[in-house]
Parts: sequence; C-alpha cells; structure tokens
Amino acid sequence: LDAKFAARACPVDAIAVYDDGERVIP
Repeated sequence: LDAKFAARACPVDAIAVYDDGERVIP
C-alpha cells in the first residue's frame, strides 16, 4: 500500500505501519 493511500483510510494506523521514517501526518 502507498503511505498516502493508507493515511486516507486510517491516519493512525498509517503512522504505525509506516513508522520506518516515512510518517504520514495529514
């Protein structure tokens, strides 16, 4: 999944899943 796509679905989960330095905070 793309980080931005996941962020749109669930920002909190996206930040947790992409906690490899690619944090997605809208």
